[in-house]
Amino acid sequence: MNGKIKSGLFCKALGLVLLSLTLSETKGQSWGCTDPMASNYDSEAFYNNGSCSFNPTLVSPASSVLLNPVIHETSGLVLWNGMLWTHNDNSDQNLYALDTVTGAIVQTVTLTGATNTDWEELAQDESYLYVGDFGNNANGNRTDLHILKVLKSSILSGTPIIETLAFSYSDQTNFAPAGPNNTDFDCEAMVITADSIFLFTKQWVSKQTTRYALTKSPGTQTAYPRETLNIGGLVTGASFNLAAGLTSLIGYTDLGSPFITLLYDQPNQHFFFSGSIRKITLNLPGHQTEAIATSTGLQFFISNEAVVVPPFVNIPQQLHKTDLTALTSTNINPPVVNWTGATSNDWFTASNWTPAAVPLNYQKVIVGPAPNPVLVTSSMGQQAICRDLLVEETGQVVVGSGNALLVRRNLQHEP
Repeated sequence: MNGKIKSGLFCKALGLVLLSLTLSETKGQSWGCTDPMASNYDSEAFYNNGSCSFNPTLVSPASSVLLNPVIHETSGLVLWNGMLWTHNDNSDQNLYALDTVTGAIVQTVTLTGATNTDWEELAQDESYLYVGDFGNNANGNRTDLHILKVLKSSILSGTPIIETLAFSYSDQTNFAPAGPNNTDFDCEAMVITADSIFLFTKQWVSKQTTRYALTKSPGTQTAYPRETLNIGGLVTGASFNLAAGLTSLIGYTDLGSPFITLLYDQPNQHFFFSGSIRKITLNLPGHQTEAIATSTGLQFFISNEAVVVPPFVNIPQQLHKTDLTALTSTNINPPVVNWTGATSNDWFTASNWTPAAVPLNYQKVIVGPAPNPVLVTSSMGQQAICRDLLVEETGQVVVGSGNALLVRRNLQHEP
């Protein structure tokens, strides 16, 4: 919840919570870079305005294992039922379940009745796997783009039940053959939210990516563009973590340099490109990275398909595990500051907190029982701010008249 607690009061008696909460803009609710890992971090910013700038970062995989030659064109990846699931990008009708450590094929499931023109992505929600048959790089003129929606319980029972969602791009009007790798209407990345399917295009010409929206209903639909990001490369896969508010895009540049782009801390959850955008280079030169999956937003699985160009290039299909905890943990598990009230009831006194520092805009504040309740008041015109606020049953927070406590994300009270 984004908002301002204005002259609000948490009352101890009977666990009663009285709040005056408004979403109105105030002087203290400024726009800026809210990411403490950015070079231009603004500790007073309330909204992330997408201006965060990061130093170049190179990350090497923690481990890499060879995949079975049967899946030499691995193109999608999800973590489900304790295994990694993947598929090839043409002809093969199978889904393959892999051991997360060895990469060995544990199970093969045939999607009987389906065809594989160019399967490029695998995504999921609680009940379904979604297979994206929307690769379009041959000539950029496919008119049979679609997504297979496969009931998870039917996969486990051995008789996959498949529905089909066909679509076209609202802004594609020219279907003349464009030639290989010469279109901006190719797609290899997809994420699923509570009510929508979002596609991220692989734009061979512009090196951008556009996010298109679909509903999750089978049938025939039109995909409408929502926003475009100048990502400087070719997007080949995506992963989405709802709880963390984190979207991860995998891809590579024209020079064959793989990258991960992290999207998070959006002030408007309807626009994925409105918050922090952090591009990370993977130390896998020449690898055609095709898919990404994560359950925590901390450790990531990445697969690359085989690239063989005799006599000099022979990169086999592989599964990589990459630890990005150092880059993502602040957003996923914000640092906690506990109110002790050891010195006074003043929010702005460092010795009232553990650790001993006044909370910042990326931290989570926990207010529990203390000798002094929290009082937010300042003659200096300071604005109290934090990312998340949890007030426990016996905790109290009082915001003085004319003052403000700005909670950027989540406001909670435990009765």
